[in-house]
Amino acid sequence: DVDTHDITEDSSDSDYEDDNNDYNSLIKKKEIEEKERSEKTIFIGNLPVSVIEKHDYRVLKKKFSEFGKIQSIRFRSIAFSELLPRKIAFKLGKLHPERDILNAYIVYQEKESAIKALTMNAQLFLGKHLRVDSTYDRKRTIFIGALAFDAQEEQLWHHFKDCGEIESVRIVRDKKTNVGKGFAYVQFKERASAGLSLKLHLSKIGTRTIRVTRKHATKGGKGDERGDGGNVNSHKNPGIINTRKRIDKAKTKRPPRIRERTITWKKAAMKKNTISTTAKGKNKMK
Repeated sequence: DVDTHDITEDSSDSDYEDDNNDYNSLIKKKEIEEKERSEKTIFIGNLPVSVIEKHDYRVLKKKFSEFGKIQSIRFRSIAFSELLPRKIAFKLGKLHPERDILNAYIVYQEKESAIKALTMNAQLFLGKHLRVDSTYDRKRTIFIGALAFDAQEEQLWHHFKDCGEIESVRIVRDKKTNVGKGFAYVQFKERASAGLSLKLHLSKIGTRTIRVTRKHATKGGKGDERGDGGNVNSHKNPGIINTRKRIDKAKTKRPPRIRERTITWKKAAMKKNTISTTAKGKNKMK
């Protein structure tokens, strides 16, 4: 005799495997598409905010169209003067008067066009040194801390120009307001230039005394992203912050015996309150 129950189970398992395979193939296809798109995309930093206006937008598009056909241009990190929904603020032209730069992504139809467009890195465009790249070589990159929150990329280009040829400058900014977070990265063409720039540690940009250190890698693979609001001495030792955090955390933890005593005292106090409340209730009834 044939057990129909077993046949049903086998059929359902087969359907599940088919669905699972379809799902995996769909995910894989999507990953491939995203990878291909990212290879056709370039990041442009330190663009003048005027590029969102018709005239300078055409200048931007014309310049980068020299490397190939453009699919799309998207602007990011636009700072607004009022707390409105971003689309509404953009349409009304409520731009922040003190934030004159933004970032953009350009997607090309061909991967080769994106590679060619990288030659625009560090080039002057409408009075600004462009950053056309999103990758960093840690050994050629320095970390700058204690920056003023309104610092501009051009100040860093000027400050480090005598150390060697600069490849890119990036001030880390808040995504919504575009205000600086107090730290930045400068990447040089040569490693020796990065070493030479360390001599500018505790030099001044404007009225602020800055920190200049190597870009340190962390467990997550990210750089030394620490905006301390201008505390110059807090990071002379790269590991000092983590050490202080561990010490502070240890101070807040109570030893096991103290925790046990605290729990015992709390239970005793609760029991006492319960007894007194019960006694009061009985007295009222009398």
